[in-house]
Amino acid sequence: MAKMPIQTAHPELFHYTDLQGLRGILSSNTLWATNYRYLNDRSELTLFRQKIKLRLIRVAKDVMTSLFLDEAIHIGAFSLSVELIIPL
Repeated sequence: MAKMPIQTAHPELFHYTDLQGLRGILSSNTLWATNYRYLNDRSELTLFRQKIKLRLIRVAKDVMTSLFLDEAIHIGAFSLSVELIIPL
């Protein structure tokens, strides 16, 4: 299977770096990630968590709607952590 160039697979992807970093990304066709503990701006993690949570909720709703259109199906969910429960 041929590897798709990253700019084709993800045309919306943005990354800030310096010229040396850009050259490394383009020559290796890879993008490295930094552990969140080493970010200059911790708000990046907060914003990401908010956005991914909203996206996951939308996807879960769509999946549940498409899979369980029959009103006779009942589901129970239990968790020791309230943060693991996603309200629908």
